[in-house]
Amino acid sequence: MKKIIAVTAATLAIAGCSNMSNTEQRTLSGAGIGAAAGAVGTAIFHGNPIWGAVGGAAVGAASGYVYDAYKKNEASIITMQAITLVKAISQLKRLTKFHS
Repeated sequence: MKKIIAVTAATLAIAGCSNMSNTEQRTLSGAGIGAAAGAVGTAIFHGNPIWGAVGGAAVGAASGYVYDAYKKNEASIITMQAITLVKAISQLKRLTKFHS
């Protein structure tokens, strides 16, 4: 019975994240990793793991959101460079036709 509940919970967790945007996935992943790290860290130092999980989740979610913004900025820079390259190639083609 416990095995069925665990499999069902895992399936629902995976299916629940399938329609999320990249921003939502990165923020949620950061929150989950931060919560786990915070809970383990406070347990090691004999603190309250719940407060560690809450703080870790907040820091992790913020970190995931900032990482997503960085990735989006990086993608837009690459797109702008590609557009500039295509324009340069187009101009070169025009110049070579003009001189031939």
